[in-house]
Amino acid sequence: MDLGWGYDEGKFAEKRSITRWDLDEGTEDFPVAIIRTCGHIRCVKVNKTYINGKCVFAR
Repeated sequence: MDLGWGYDEGKFAEKRSITRWDLDEGTEDFPVAIIRTCGHIRCVKVNKTYINGKCVFAR
């Protein structure tokens, strides 16, 4: 999983938080999580999650 930290939606042109659909535009092959600069908001995009080799979630 790729993890990003420190975004501030006030600095984006759209002035809104990131959504999983925004993350979908950037990648389709691996999970991504991005955390707002305050640490209280996280956006996660997961294609498939595996626990003990078993797929438990698929988009």
